[in-house]
Formats: sequence, structure tokens, C-alpha cells
Amino acid sequence: MSHPTWLPTVADLGDRLATLAEAAQLSCYLEQVHGVMVRRASTIEAHDVQPDVLVDHGHVVPLAFDVVLEAVDPVRRIAAIKALREAAGLGLKEAKELADATPHVVKAGLPRAEAEAIRATLEVAGGTVSLRPTAV
Repeated sequence: MSHPTWLPTVADLGDRLATLAEAAQLSCYLEQVHGVMVRRASTIEAHDVQPDVLVDHGHVVPLAFDVVLEAVDPVRRIAAIKALREAAGLGLKEAKELADATPHVVKAGLPRAEAEAIRATLEVAGGTVSLRPTAV
């Protein structure tokens, strides 16, 4: 069986695709923008792709996280409510209710860096915060 010889630009583009989700997006792009239909050689369809997780040697690496307020230090409650208002864009009443109804998701589906920044802000203000991978 002979192996095809790829043009350098095609080989470079193929090597830059890191995930199956990127390959599926490229297929959709080629179809919508250039009218090129890509025939799938496998049973994987675009709706089977989960763009918010990476699979690395059998380990699932989450890309989206929920920021969960577990508890609020009663002594620093006012600072925690101010931090909640700023982090989640809540009004005073909603932030008070959220601080009283722990554990509660403050924000959902955030990238790791943004979720960690919100966690750090809330922890400095007196909250106990955890990050949970967003359910797929």
C-alpha cells in the first residue's frame, strides 16, 4: 500500500491540529466557506466531538470550570459580599443571598485562568472556594 505524498502546506496544517475538535471545525469551515465537502473515513461525527475537554493518553483534561463558594467567614462576610458582587456581577441582595446559601456555584463554564482569578479574589475576601470541572 503506497503512502500519499502531502504538500508541505497541507502537512503543516495537519500537524498544527491538536485535537479532534479542531479538525471538525476545519471540516465545517471548508464546507461553509469554500463549499468543499469532506468525507469522513470513520464513524466519528461532528456532534460526537466535545470541544470543552482534551484527551491526553486516556486522561481527560477539563477546559471549563465552575467556581463554587463553599463557605464564608462570618467575620469577613461584608468583604466577601463585595467580592461576590464584583466577581459575578450581582446586585447587593443577590450577593447576600449567595453568601448565605453556600455551597453555591458563583460562575460556571469558565476557563481555568479566569476561574482561578475569581477564586483568589473570593478567598482574599474571606470565602472558601473550590473549582470543579464543568460537567460535559
